[in-house]
Amino acid sequence: GLGQKERAANAKWQAALKELRTQERNVGALEEEIEQRKEEEKMRSREMLEVERDADFARTERNSREKDYLAAKEAERDAFKPLNAATLTVEKIEDQIQNFEDNLYDLQERERQ
Repeated sequence: GLGQKERAANAKWQAALKELRTQERNVGALEEEIEQRKEEEKMRSREMLEVERDADFARTERNSREKDYLAAKEAERDAFKPLNAATLTVEKIEDQIQNFEDNLYDLQERERQ
């Protein structure tokens, strides 16, 4: 059979092989963990991108709402311009009528005297 030396060498070799297998398993586990972390990181950065995209969208929406609002204010102002002008004209005419009536009244008063 095998001599003492061979048996010892074989035992050493078996032990070394067992150690190597353990190391391989450890490395494999680490690689898996690394892959998993990479995936999680990818997911996180994808979520970040989505959040940024949503924020951009919200900003764009707000800006466009603001533009719409300002345009509406402008339109409202423009719509009131002719109205204001017309109101002024009417007021002027009413003043003239009032003056005319006052003068007429004065004349009538004078005629009665």
